[in-house]
Amino acid sequence: LFEKMSIDWASAYNKSKTHIEWNLNETIPYHLQIVRLDGVAKTKNLIEFCVSFYDNERKSCYGSTWKSIPFQHPYVVNQDLVFHAEVVASTCIIVEAASIDDASFKKKILGWTCIKMFKNTFTNKQHDLFQGSSRAMFFLKELSTASSHLLKREGLSLILTLNQNTVVRNLKSHIPSYYLTNPLQLTKTNKSLQPTSLYLENLEVFIGNDVSKFEEQLLLLFLADAKQQNSTVRQFDKVSIKERRLKAAVHNGLKFTDQFQVAYLVENKDFNPQVLKSKGVISLLNMDIRHSVMFSLEYVVEVPISFSNIRMVSRMRQSQVHILAIKWGIWAPMSYLPTSGSLVQVPISGGPSINPEKKLVFTQSYNPGAATKDAVVSFKLVKQEGTANLNDTRSMMDVGTTPEPVDLKFRATPPPTMEVSEIPMVEQEVFSQQQRAPQQLSQGSLLPSQLSSPSHSPFPLVSENFPHLKPEVDALSEPELEKATYAKIYNAGFPDLCDADDRPALEVDLSKHYIYSPLLEKRDPKTCNTILFQFLALKLRNKNIRHVFFTIKLYRFVCGTTPILLLLPSDRPGVPSILSVYESSDRVPGYISSFKVDPSSMPGEPLNFLEFIQNGSCFIDVWDSESLFHLGGTSIQLKRLARQGEHGIQITGVYPLYNNTQIGKLHLRIANIGSLPIVTDTNDLDTSVIIDLNKPTDNGELVIKPRPLIDVDKNLAVLLSSQPVIKNIKNRKAERMEMVRKQLDSTRPIPLIDDVKRTRENQLKMIDNYRRKIQNDVIREALISNITHHHCLYNEFGSVSYFEVVLSNKSSDSEAFKITWDNTDIRLVVNNSEIRKLKNVYNLTTPFEEDLLSSPSSPADLILEGREQVYIPFAYTSTTTKDTIDNRIDITDKKNCPVNIIRLKFKQRPPILTGRYKYYEGENSFCKRSIAIPNTIRDASLLKVRCSDPDVICNISSTNEVFFKAPIGKSNQLTTFLLFLFVDDFCLKPSFIWEVEVYSLKKIEISTSVGTQITFPVILRGTESLRCVSCFSNSPTVLKVQPEREFVLMSGTIQEVELVFEPTQPGKTNYMVHVVDTKNRSIIERWMVNTTTVLPVVSKTYNIPVQVTNSPVVKTIAFTNPYATTKEFKIKANNPSLVTFKATQLSIPSHQSENIVFSLSPIAVSVPNYILIFVTDLEQKCEECFAIRVTSS
Repeated sequence: LFEKMSIDWASAYNKSKTHIEWNLNETIPYHLQIVRLDGVAKTKNLIEFCVSFYDNERKSCYGSTWKSIPFQHPYVVNQDLVFHAEVVASTCIIVEAASIDDASFKKKILGWTCIKMFKNTFTNKQHDLFQGSSRAMFFLKELSTASSHLLKREGLSLILTLNQNTVVRNLKSHIPSYYLTNPLQLTKTNKSLQPTSLYLENLEVFIGNDVSKFEEQLLLLFLADAKQQNSTVRQFDKVSIKERRLKAAVHNGLKFTDQFQVAYLVENKDFNPQVLKSKGVISLLNMDIRHSVMFSLEYVVEVPISFSNIRMVSRMRQSQVHILAIKWGIWAPMSYLPTSGSLVQVPISGGPSINPEKKLVFTQSYNPGAATKDAVVSFKLVKQEGTANLNDTRSMMDVGTTPEPVDLKFRATPPPTMEVSEIPMVEQEVFSQQQRAPQQLSQGSLLPSQLSSPSHSPFPLVSENFPHLKPEVDALSEPELEKATYAKIYNAGFPDLCDADDRPALEVDLSKHYIYSPLLEKRDPKTCNTILFQFLALKLRNKNIRHVFFTIKLYRFVCGTTPILLLLPSDRPGVPSILSVYESSDRVPGYISSFKVDPSSMPGEPLNFLEFIQNGSCFIDVWDSESLFHLGGTSIQLKRLARQGEHGIQITGVYPLYNNTQIGKLHLRIANIGSLPIVTDTNDLDTSVIIDLNKPTDNGELVIKPRPLIDVDKNLAVLLSSQPVIKNIKNRKAERMEMVRKQLDSTRPIPLIDDVKRTRENQLKMIDNYRRKIQNDVIREALISNITHHHCLYNEFGSVSYFEVVLSNKSSDSEAFKITWDNTDIRLVVNNSEIRKLKNVYNLTTPFEEDLLSSPSSPADLILEGREQVYIPFAYTSTTTKDTIDNRIDITDKKNCPVNIIRLKFKQRPPILTGRYKYYEGENSFCKRSIAIPNTIRDASLLKVRCSDPDVICNISSTNEVFFKAPIGKSNQLTTFLLFLFVDDFCLKPSFIWEVEVYSLKKIEISTSVGTQITFPVILRGTESLRCVSCFSNSPTVLKVQPEREFVLMSGTIQEVELVFEPTQPGKTNYMVHVVDTKNRSIIERWMVNTTTVLPVVSKTYNIPVQVTNSPVVKTIAFTNPYATTKEFKIKANNPSLVTFKATQLSIPSHQSENIVFSLSPIAVSVPNYILIFVTDLEQKCEECFAIRVTSS
């Protein structure tokens, strides 16, 4: 029976083992295409696909999950995916289709299907869709399309294609296994730049504590932890540190592109007991500068094993080796490109944070109660552009020397790579388990934009539509500058930045470790800060730009603009140009722009400014002053500008300018000068967030100075002016004396008729009646003034301002009150959780009564018991851009008599921006864009977005991006709005504020082929007045504008402008043309030229094998004139930098042949190139096209 069971088991095993007959460690690249979805009616609903990997044996999903962008259902879908995976029969690909309602965005599953057996590829194969969700596969014993538990969707099918990958080269070097991605996106993000080799010398690691004490505590913790977890090793005679090593490897955001390189560290007790240093060099050869470098500090701990435990060791050794990860960090060279020879510092940290290796990292310091400084890796950077020699002596074999271990009998230097058998016993078991299991996506969440860096971040700018945002050269090639050149730049006579005592501000060394003390900033009496920007020099990739100006966005200030600055010519190529004011006669080098911040005038502003200095950034843009094209910009972190009690500090640095790619470098000096605040008579209104109605009002006693009634009331003045005019006092007295004399002289008495008296009596009666009429109104106004409370609050646009009103019932009986207001931006806070959070934000400890009010809108009813006092919570959110907003809140009793009146004034403060974006769109259309959410937001489901413009639609898309749709007006108009990103539930204060600028342009469509020159006329209409204008193109080598010189545009006339387009590369590209008023420096018209270029018909293709050399290679091509007469021909190439012609114009007789002689540059010879040579007539019409395929031999 035992033998029979053994035979059955053996046969069953032999039958089942055939499904794993390929090498599990080898992965094969594949290309999956979702061709079309049949059986779905064409509606407004959106279609979304979801693709995942599923292991049929382990009943689990692994790898990455890919979701398509929702789209309108066409007949042909053509969704392409590439990946590489092991050929295992148990692995399936799950494809699920869903329909998304266009109005409610509700998702409905249409069906799903599975693909098995990677080895069997197919083309345009029809797969039936099953009902329900793909979660049904978890409840099936065997996932099979023939299962009776799966019901097919009648009429629905999916056409799929699965082939070996031929779309992307070297797919395995770009992405990890089981990672699904779009080939176009992969090709775009992995577009090769010029390879750069970085050598890291003078390596030092600043631990932050004393190294000996830190290592002593580390060994004690390791010993205690090992005794609890390690059951095989019970006796530890002596534990020692064998090695200290620093590892470095290049990471492309998805996987490591190469193996780790190791530099061995030793203590530096003589100079600094907190530093570990190494004499080795880490060589990062031929890396893409857009990738990041991961540093990992590791300790190798040796544990001696007792004799009783030696038999348990797989190999006869006298000790076990444990590798402990201490700290790690990421350095992104692209975010800050230091010059060769400069000192770079990279912070490293420990703790339970996610790292690309997914290792547990040591987190406890040697003294938990003491202050621990941050750890830093510092090194000297040596940069070499171009391809490095792979046989360089400074390779991984020579990155350092192993330090002499303590208490060891032998010395071992680890090889550059370690085989499985050479891995220590503690790690071998884990390693073998990782080899057996399917490889998981370990670094899928680590993108290049998410890698933290201590240097300045790139400027988050602009549209991807225009070639002026993509310079012709992908990388800024800059030779290493000598010290004498730097001395010449910075000794050009720039004025010093001095403090209030006329002393130069303290220079801050950016290479030193920075420790910020909030206590020093709060104790500083000089709360007034003046931020100075001194523009020193500028280096641009475009050498044709001569005049520029800068715009600066800092804190709450309006965006400032510098005057036009002239780029002084330099005497040496590659040296930055000194900046000088263009209209200045004395040509003083540099320009200083100042911003004075006096936060003492507004409550709470000092703390806001200190927080801005630590976490905020300023945005600097550079513009061409002639064409008014935006060249690029940068964002500069200001945390090193904290004065820490100093009178003034300054920093000098070189900041890269970005516009999709790096376009240059700006030499800038920034200073912070402190001064005492200016004591001014600020607003006397109360600015606290507690409005106590029990306090007396600020109106005081009602004191009225006697004045003529006609000056007090205009209505009474109009009434009295209709009565007869009373003569002046002097004439009236003279007339009375004359009448007295006549009465004395005459014997008969003269009756005295005084008309003035009658007039006076009538006026007095009128005044008395008017007084009785307005008496009630005057008394009412006086009483209302006595119960009116004036209050002032400062509000930040986009944030919620919270205030409480203290209301008391002064009677002993219950009383009903009604609260009304007219501004819809004011609301009552009725959510108990929101009230608690607002009180916590404003540090309020006032009493809180739950469910005090039921409705947040006006009017609100409230009943108070006798002698009861409550705190009514209010919130205000501004939706207007006015500086001051006046509001009124009325509180009345049950008889509708006013009890209290609150005159509330909100003074609005401008927001502090955290990002700026510029886009360009055609006129009278909609700008639809998506912006990636910040890396600091880990859970995108908590994110909420609002816009300052009610006409702009914004939301969080399914791809976790901020989507907005903004209406665009007529041409040459600027649409500006703010996007507020909230991470809290109640949207109290935005965590991120983005400013979006959309420029509207007129659209022009042009289609042609490569090598053909086309002229397109455009009509330019005159303005109301005469203008002197010039036309500029953002790419004059491809798109020219005629006339090229300045011309006069008459008012009310029409001028024809010609666009000459001569493309050199196929594809769709957008260009931009500006029509600029040369006197007023304003843009009259903007044109967006959308071009579509196709490849011409190639007459003949030549394969030219050449040898790699440093000199040009001369070649010839024969060309025959097919015409019956002698004709002139022009010769040109699609890439003039690679090909030089001996003669660019040939005169060939009829039916005769001539040789086209050209030379290939060394760059064209060193790497394979595909060059097109065009033969055109004198009118630039393409006659012939030859293709040259250059291969190096």
